[in-house]
Amino acid sequence: MTDIRRLGPGDEWVLDLLAAEDARFAEDAPSAEDAPSAEDGPADGSPPVALAGEVASAYLADPAVWHWAVFEPGGGDRAEADDGVGARPDLVGHLHAFVHRIRHGSGFEVVLFDIAVRHDRRRRGIGRTLLDTLDRAAAASPCRTIWVLADHPGARAFYESCGYVAPADQPTYLERSVAPA
Repeated sequence: MTDIRRLGPGDEWVLDLLAAEDARFAEDAPSAEDAPSAEDGPADGSPPVALAGEVASAYLADPAVWHWAVFEPGGGDRAEADDGVGARPDLVGHLHAFVHRIRHGSGFEVVLFDIAVRHDRRRRGIGRTLLDTLDRAAAASPCRTIWVLADHPGARAFYESCGYVAPADQPTYLERSVAPA
């Protein structure tokens, strides 16, 4: 049985687990041209560092952060958690989106920032279930638009199969890193 739930306060362990198991969710094996950025984790290929302490608590309590995780029973290689809680279910997928204000329409839109399903659990409907969950949350909110940057042909095909369409005037995505002051 699959359990999907929105993350919230007390789920810091899930953020830790996502960071530790990042490679199990990666789209493809990394290549030389896919060197990780500072946000992705250390350049040496080690897992990204999870949010911790007050930053993790604020993230999980923020109503504009929509983050769901999909669990399956078993525990597999994680039968005993190191935090004294005991056996935990397997984390097999997650979706991270956020709501932000815009100056037109309903005044809000959702940005689907990240969706991932473990390699060994793909093609079982988990990704589609996560998108359906996001759709229901958006429908119950003032948000009327969900957008995602599909920068991989397989990802784009998946989103299109779930009803997403590319607008004719789709902008180009650019980014700039800003050093702390």
